[in-house]
Amino acid sequence: MDESKNEAALTAETVARPKGWFNHTVVGAGITSALGDFCYETTTVILPGFLAVLGLPASVLGTIEGIADAVASFTKMVSGYVADKVGHRKLLVLVGYGLTPLGQASSRWRPS
Repeated sequence: MDESKNEAALTAETVARPKGWFNHTVVGAGITSALGDFCYETTTVILPGFLAVLGLPASVLGTIEGIADAVASFTKMVSGYVADKVGHRKLLVLVGYGLTPLGQASSRWRPS
């Protein structure tokens, strides 16, 4: 009888508790997202003043923001579909956040 209790206790101890949703991946993605948002929002704040210095009307800002929102929505739709089909969401998040700084850096490499 004592042996079965010991086995039950060992089994209960060795069964891993399920991990919660708040893990290293979530923390890393959250920090990366916050820093990225900081950069994007800083650009958004500077853009109206920059366009005013260029002498462009406010409608240009609206057009730029509209195109940006449309591209973001389309990208979310496509990436959601791909994530559902592929199923490797963590890899897709890492690739997406990895491509963002590469895209920003490559936008500065243009011929003189």
